[in-house]
Amino acid sequence: MAGENILIVDDAQQNHHFLNDYVLLPNGFKPMSAYDGVEGFQMAIRHKPDLILLDLNMPRMDGMEVLRQMNAHAMDIPVILMTFHGSEDIAVEVYRLGVRDYVIKPFYPDEMLRAIEKSLAETRLRREKDSLIERLMHANRELQSRVTELNVLYGVGKSVVALQPIDQLMTRLVDAAVQMTGAEESYLMLGEGDKLMLRAVKRGEQARAQLVNLAATDPIAAQVIKTGRPIALDGEKLKRVPGAPQSAAYAPLVIQERAFGALGVRNVSVGASTFGTNHAALLSALSDYGAIAMENARNVERLSRS
Repeated sequence: MAGENILIVDDAQQNHHFLNDYVLLPNGFKPMSAYDGVEGFQMAIRHKPDLILLDLNMPRMDGMEVLRQMNAHAMDIPVILMTFHGSEDIAVEVYRLGVRDYVIKPFYPDEMLRAIEKSLAETRLRREKDSLIERLMHANRELQSRVTELNVLYGVGKSVVALQPIDQLMTRLVDAAVQMTGAEESYLMLGEGDKLMLRAVKRGEQARAQLVNLAATDPIAAQVIKTGRPIALDGEKLKRVPGAPQSAAYAPLVIQERAFGALGVRNVSVGASTFGTNHAALLSALSDYGAIAMENARNVERLSRS
C-alpha cells in the first residue's frame, strides 16, 4: 500500500532529490518538501502528512525542536529522524519525543524504504481500523433505518386490522410516509371522477398531517395513478415540472389492479437528500397497506349505511 503523503524536512537540496528520485516517487509515495525546521513545522500543521522525514541539524529550528513543538501541539504524525550522529544518547531522546525510527546518513534507498514501511505500518493499521469502525457504524445506521421502516409498516398493517375511520387512515398514511422516508412533505391524493383531490397533507412546519379537500394539479401524481407504478425523481428530472421540488417519490394506491390515488413525498429545501428507488419501494409497500385499509373502511361505512 502506498500513496501516502511524506514530508521531507531537510536543508540540503541534494537530499530532497535523492529521496524523491530513489525512494518516494518510485514506490508510489507523494513527497512534500520543506527546507528548514520552521517551514517543516508549519507544513506539518497545514497538510498533516502521513509521515515526516526529519533532518536533525537545520537552520532556524533544528529537528529536536521540531519534535518538541509537535509534541506541544499533540501532533500524532510518525517521524523518521535523519542524522549523521547516531549515538545512543540521541536515540533515547528522539524516541522519547515520539520518533518511530532513525537512519544514519548516508543511507541506501532500501534502508530508508524499510524504515518508511515500518513507520507507516501502525498508521495504516489505524486507518484500516477507523475505516472498519465507520463501515460498522454505517451498517448499524442502515439496520436501524430498516427497523424503523418495518415498525412503521407494522403499525400501518395493524391499521388494516383495526378498521380505523378513513379520515384517520389518510392522515396516518401521510405521517408514516414522512417517518419512513425522512421527507420534508407528504401528500395523499385521490382520484374522484375526472378530478384529482388532495385529501391529506403534511408540510415542514406541521407537527402532524392534516385533512384537506382541495382540487390538486399534480402531473406526477396523475401519471402514477394512470400507470399504477411507483416513481422516484431527482431535481434533474423535475426541471421541466412547474413549481417542482428538489426531489420527489410517489406510489399508487391500488385495489384489484385499479389505482385510485397516490401517496407522495417531497423534499423542497436546497441541498435536501434525494429520493431513490428504495424510497419508492417503501412508499409502494406503505400504499399497499393503506389501500387495503381504506377499502376496508369504505366497506364498513357502506355496511353501516345499509
